[in-house]
Amino acid sequence: VVLATIVVLLLIAKPTESKVIPTIMGVATGNPPYRVSQQQALGIAEKCPDCTSIRPVLGRIYGNSRIDYRYMAVPDFTPEQALEGDSNFFSDDLAFKMPVEKRLDMFREKSVPLVTKVCKDAIVDAGIKPEDIGK
Repeated sequence: VVLATIVVLLLIAKPTESKVIPTIMGVATGNPPYRVSQQQALGIAEKCPDCTSIRPVLGRIYGNSRIDYRYMAVPDFTPEQALEGDSNFFSDDLAFKMPVEKRLDMFREKSVPLVTKVCKDAIVDAGIKPEDIGK
């Protein structure tokens, strides 16, 4: 009865101005290439020289995160997975001391192609052309 009433009200209601309703038509996902288990990530964090003050709680933090795997854009944490042409980003001392600007540059270098690919995949999944997308 409620549904029928709503349908009738919608049918007799005067249309107001035309509204564009955003609609998700396609979905895609993507990850950086280097997969690291939570256990591997914990091992790396525990070796970090600057983490001595939080080392006693790292196991709980990583264990309670409900994360099984992390994906990294650089091969530093999984050298056995290194792709041809990819070199380590951080120094071998595991101090992870790197100027923010250099980290941001690497983020842009790695993230823009990944995001572009995921967007293109979502457009293909939607079955539309890029020029069909509007505001």
